[in-house]
Amino acid sequence: MTPILCPHCDEPTVANRLADGSVVCSCPAARPVPLPPPQPRPR
Repeated sequence: MTPILCPHCDEPTVANRLADGSVVCSCPAARPVPLPPPQPRPR
C-alpha cells in the first residue's frame, strides 16, 4: 500500500490491512483509517 496521511495523528503512515479486512494506521495506536479511493488501471 502507498503511504497516506493518518486522519488521527496527521503523520504519513502506511496503512495495514488486518485479517478481517479492516485497515489500520501503522502508528502505535493502530486506529482504523479510511481506504484511499481505487486508482484506475493503466491500459
